Amino acid sequence: MNLLLIRHGESTDNVAGLLAGSRDAPLTAHGVIQARRLGQHLAERSAEIGPVVHVFTSDLQRALKTALEVVAAQNKQTRSSDSSIGFARGADPGNQDPGRRQQQQQQQDVEKLPLLREKDFGSREGVAYGKRRRDQDEPIRTEGDGLPLIKPETHEQMSDRMEKFVRDHLRPLLASRLTAEVGPRAETVVVVAHGIILNVLMRVLLAQFPDANSARPVDDLGSRDPLVRPAEFSIPWRNTAYTELKVALCALTQDTRSTSAMSDKATASASLTMSVISVNNSRHLDGLKKTRGGIGSAQFDSKQKTMDSFFSRKLQGP
Repeated sequence: MNLLLIRHGESTDNVAGLLAGSRDAPLTAHGVIQARRLGQHLAERSAEIGPVVHVFTSDLQRALKTALEVVAAQNKQTRSSDSSIGFARGADPGNQDPGRRQQQQQQQDVEKLPLLREKDFGSREGVAYGKRRRDQDEPIRTEGDGLPLIKPETHEQMSDRMEKFVRDHLRPLLASRLTAEVGPRAETVVVVAHGIILNVLMRVLLAQFPDANSARPVDDLGSRDPLVRPAEFSIPWRNTAYTELKVALCALTQDTRSTSAMSDKATASASLTMSVISVNNSRHLDGLKKTRGGIGSAQFDSKQKTMDSFFSRKLQGP
């Protein structure tokens, strides 16, 4: 089982140099192109990593639209195949209307979670990076309108969020699919989120999975980094770059199963192993240049793209 952790495409706040946080900044035109490049790249790798069978995404539009581009590319490649992602469990794809089938694909596979939102910067959201650095150590004070500044989300709070995501969503899905009788076919699960929270998620994963600490991350240039301890993992995630992980079942011995001292959480963690294959991979962006004249940095205009009506229809449900 392959697990891809992906940062969203370029957003308008990225271009403006603002702390986006939980603000719902849209993708730029260039960001959409990045996302489509990513989707095509992953579809072309399907022979190696298998189809994308599930997508977890932040519910903020910059992440959600990036996720939908990945799904669209997968469905385009496998449209005529019964293995196309997203069929309702137990449904017979041969008896489904094509439009209804695509609608189910979107609903089944894209799971929007507020848990995966970026760090909440409190009152500093929307503030330029430079200003944040100048006033980040100032005490909470009252603004001119009398409203107190809101403290940003702490590292501990973000860690709690990611532990909840892994415990309640990611690990159950991985364990379920790995133990299901799906044969030798490779599969991929995708998580689309934001730079800071993805670093926190990686630290949580490195700490929870038994063999993750022994993995030597490989960046997109193929060079091997020194051993990374869980608490130290931090990279500047590029837009639409992904970190690739390999997850597998770990057979438990009878002695391990019968050890009463082992907690349920420890047993669940020990039953899966994880290896880091690549970090911050952005090869799909090789040769991509941004459109000049401010066009590439402008907010993406959905009216110019026929795919948007398809996406919006799926999000509204049947």
